[in-house]
Order: sequence, then structure tokens, then C-alpha cells
Amino acid sequence: MRAYKGLVLFRKLHAYVDLLVDVHGHQIFVDGIFNGDPHPGNIMELEDGKLGLIDFGQTMHLTDKERFDYARVIAAVGSRAPVDEIAGAMRQVGFRSRTDNSENLAAYASLFFDSDHISKEKGFATPQHYFESIMSYDPLVVIPESAIMIARASLLFRGAGSALQYPVKTSDNWRKHAMEALANAE
Repeated sequence: MRAYKGLVLFRKLHAYVDLLVDVHGHQIFVDGIFNGDPHPGNIMELEDGKLGLIDFGQTMHLTDKERFDYARVIAAVGSRAPVDEIAGAMRQVGFRSRTDNSENLAAYASLFFDSDHISKEKGFATPQHYFESIMSYDPLVVIPESAIMIARASLLFRGAGSALQYPVKTSDNWRKHAMEALANAE
């Protein structure tokens, strides 16, 4: 009976992670305003089982241009587009690296907005170690402030998923919101 309750709890927590990723994707790409600090202390389970989000002290507002530019990055990363397309979307958002190498910009896109799978495949213990490695040979010289806040949300959800042994790829979920934003842009 104890193992069954543990399994039910894990499924519930996985569903909560999925819901939080989804809600933040909607906030970022559709609403253009989001909580840039969605750590576990800012999330409450209510008596009815629903989630409550609190403490919007680090709220980020995005212009329409920013929303659409980030949506292009997420659409490219989420569809596993060619490296040059992902790098071009990163440049459009405002990222700049010392060498302007497309492969490195695409790696940064994956690290900031997608998942930790590449860092694990390359043998790094944490995404931070992978980030430090890329920065050592092609440092970012411009990182848009809004990108830091979006990446923070992505990394927090991925960290929660990792703690629950539940890999999270934010671009897989955020892609539908990015596509909605892009469809409404035209």
C-alpha cells in the first residue's frame, strides 16, 4: 500500500510540474507578463488540490516584439530546427557571443530554453558546468535581461523535474504557446 501511495504522489507531482510549465509558457508567450521567480516557495497547493501562484515580485513584462522573438527561438528549438535557424532566432532576440558561432548559440538556446539533455550527453554533472564550459571558449557578451528571467523559469522547472526523476523539456510544452503567439502576430 505504501508503494502505491508513493506512485500516486509522484504522478501528482509530475502533473503539477507539467501544469506549471504550461502556465508559464502561456504567461510568457501569450500574455507577455510572467513570474520570473517560480521556485517552490512561490507555489501553493490549495485545499481543493489546485495550485496557487504567489509572490509576483519578480514579474517581467515583455513587449510584443520580445514575445514574438522568443516564440521564434522556442519554435526553432522545439521543432529541432537546423542550427543556423536556432542561432538566427537567438541573434534576433539579442544574444551575442564573442565568436558569433551558430553551433554555440544553438547550444545556449538549448541550455537556456529547452532541457538538460545535451549537458548530460556531453558528460557534465550539471547544466551550470556545461554553461561554464561553453562560456570558456565562446562567452556570451550580450544576454538580454528578459532571457535571464525566462531561462530562470525554465531552469527552475527542469530542476524540479530532475528532483522528481521526471525530465522536463520546456520547449516541448512552450512550443504550442509560442506558435499561438506567432499566429496572432500576423
